[in-house]
Amino acid sequence: MPTLTLCILVIPRDVLPLFWSRLIFFPGVVLAAAYTLHNTNPTTIVMVDYIPGCVAIGSLIYFSSYALMQDAQELRLIGQPKPTGEYSLWWRIRWAIQLMFDPRGIGFSNRAINVPPPPTQTRAQFVVSRALRLARNVLLADAAQLFIFNDPHVFIPDPLVVEPVWKPFFRSTVLGLCAIGFMDAVHTFASLLFVGSGLSQPQAWPDWFGPLTDMYTLRNFWGKVWHQSIQRMVVPHNKFVARTVLRLPRGSYMSAFVQLLVAFSLSALLHCGGDYVAARRLDVSWVFFVSQAFGIAAEDWVMRLFGGLISSAMVRRVIGYIWVLSWFRLSVPWIVEPWAEIGLADTPKSSISVLNGLWNGDWVVHLG
Repeated sequence: MPTLTLCILVIPRDVLPLFWSRLIFFPGVVLAAAYTLHNTNPTTIVMVDYIPGCVAIGSLIYFSSYALMQDAQELRLIGQPKPTGEYSLWWRIRWAIQLMFDPRGIGFSNRAINVPPPPTQTRAQFVVSRALRLARNVLLADAAQLFIFNDPHVFIPDPLVVEPVWKPFFRSTVLGLCAIGFMDAVHTFASLLFVGSGLSQPQAWPDWFGPLTDMYTLRNFWGKVWHQSIQRMVVPHNKFVARTVLRLPRGSYMSAFVQLLVAFSLSALLHCGGDYVAARRLDVSWVFFVSQAFGIAAEDWVMRLFGGLISSAMVRRVIGYIWVLSWFRLSVPWIVEPWAEIGLADTPKSSISVLNGLWNGDWVVHLG
């Protein structure tokens, strides 16, 4: 799949017009994705099975975005003076690889919106700050795993157990912070490797997530706080369905909702590839991701009707934080419990813990 995608990105349009590129390469991408989904044999490690399925569907959506919804060769690097097709083959290959493996488009004209500002530090300052951040993420993940290891109902609550009101909220918050911390740690580690080795500049590595303080609306969470790694893939599809297929007025409430629904449906479809390869199930991710579109739509509606009743920005934010935490208290189990059923969200029998070792001298924490 990456080879076919690379071909349609690199071959100049005066050599092979876009119509014929689509006709030749798109069926191959579809067949390659179908082959990966159908013929990848599950292993004993669910995450190892999950990733190829997500990559297969992600490659299909990516190809559709850059070859069917638009012509990727019209996208330019910031400061690129000439059309892509006028450069040498080696230059176009490097351009295409950067386009394929930089999901947020840092340095491109179609960079994802709401990406945090680029770092302004020197290389040495960047390496030191990211090393400290990586250490912080490891310690936070360690603290989270101590909670998880001591909560037998962290993934699938027992309906017969009466819990304090705060505990499900705290549990959802910990699981969310775990996900953010893990992905941020991976991004931070990669930035350390590339910037520390001199392969890239600090400015190419903005933070993977926006500030958590912006999480006072669902729209802000998904549009500013959460990573924007699939935004450039889904936005062309959103606009195509809302404006070209349904011909909805630009800026209308219905157009905004349809674009939300398409975006979260594509996100669900991407995760569905992993669900299928890991467990041969197609029902795991849809409810959680599609429900987010309805949650944001309801939020927009309430804010239009009642937003003007509260004049204090601080009070509005506090209400917003409570609302967002309540929503995720409701919806996070819709994805975590099915993932636990297929083994994707699971607690190992034991794990190394720095905090536990420093606290009581036992460097291995055990389940229960």
